[in-house]
Amino acid sequence: MAWLLHLYLAAPGFLSFDAAFQLWQARTGQYDNMHPVAMTLLWQLCNALLSPWQGPMALLLLQSGMYFIAIASLTLSFSRYGFWRALVFGVVLAFWPPFFLLQAHVWKDCLLASFWALSIAILISEVQNPAHFKHTKLITAAALLLFSALLRHNAILALPPMFFWISVRFLPAHRRAAVVLAIAIVPLTLLANSTLARLIDAKASPAWAVTALFDLTAEAIATGEWYVPANLRVDVPITRFAEAFKPYSGVPLFSASIIVDGVSMELTDQDKASLMRNWLSLPFRSPLVYLRHRAAMARIFLLPRSADLPPQLWFAPISMVYGDNPVFELPRLAQFDSAIHTLSSQLWCGIGLYLLMGIAAYWRLRRAQDLEARLGKTILLASACGFLPLLVLINATEFRYGFTAMFSALLLLLWSFLRPASPGNDSLPR
Repeated sequence: MAWLLHLYLAAPGFLSFDAAFQLWQARTGQYDNMHPVAMTLLWQLCNALLSPWQGPMALLLLQSGMYFIAIASLTLSFSRYGFWRALVFGVVLAFWPPFFLLQAHVWKDCLLASFWALSIAILISEVQNPAHFKHTKLITAAALLLFSALLRHNAILALPPMFFWISVRFLPAHRRAAVVLAIAIVPLTLLANSTLARLIDAKASPAWAVTALFDLTAEAIATGEWYVPANLRVDVPITRFAEAFKPYSGVPLFSASIIVDGVSMELTDQDKASLMRNWLSLPFRSPLVYLRHRAAMARIFLLPRSADLPPQLWFAPISMVYGDNPVFELPRLAQFDSAIHTLSSQLWCGIGLYLLMGIAAYWRLRRAQDLEARLGKTILLASACGFLPLLVLINATEFRYGFTAMFSALLLLLWSFLRPASPGNDSLPR
């Protein structure tokens, strides 16, 4: 029911510029790896299989379908704690307003959260019913997690704890092999991502360069010294950069056409080497400038929207076109706009709240040694590994970036209250 209501309100799905650019690539076959190409290829597949709903709707059906199926599966798994308690859990998670609105957008962050949620639901089912298709569940969860890491670069860092868990569950007597796999999964996933991009001849647009340009411009405004190669910026007074620079996002800076933007970026090997070297040395060259810049971003990123910030940092209920993308009619846009303006300034649209939820969930689970509690702590650790690097890697403070970690924190906190007060123990190695 939640899924059908969501489709009724959100169809055919909202697009920001990033998503519209990926839809254009899926339609034309002109690929760019600024955003991982796995989502573009998946979109192509959905367009082919769901041809009557080509465009945002094709991927929205998959994205929201997986998300609500995961919640239904979790609710069914938790029915062992009591029907009504599980029902309340399912309703809260399915209709949690920020997540419900986020899933209306066809974004890689939302697709990542859907794959992540479904993999967690399968792992919880496996723990509760290990005699029913144990290996099939573990392999399916591993495949979903692996594909999710191809959707967003930072998600790769969440893989080691999860793959260690899956390996130990699959082969309990081979913990050393599980450690090796947990370490190796990161370079293997990076290799798979780059190989996939090469196979489809995707244009090389290094995503890290956008953040590097943003950080180095912040340094130049503060110190008056440029470390951005001259061919990547316009020769205008630094006050012009200061006027365009916004601490919450690099988009206004790139939109002002005074520094190279992420989509049309053409970097030589020399440009890449110089930019990478200057960016990596920034925290040591100008530590106070860098810390102030990143602290300002972290504050905006973690707190609810203040009145002087654009609501698009939290939600983007717009139908964006890129190139020759068709324009989609969104009759319920006004209602979403109103809901978003109301929600985005409230506490539950601050990522910091979900960090506190995650800490509270860990605190409640910290002494428990049963399988469920260990899985819960593994999920929290993996979510932290995927989320915390964003504090130094993002070039925009968009709420959606934390969707997977926020979902995990809310899920685990609710789960910790559903569980019995004194869980049993088991023999799974720590």
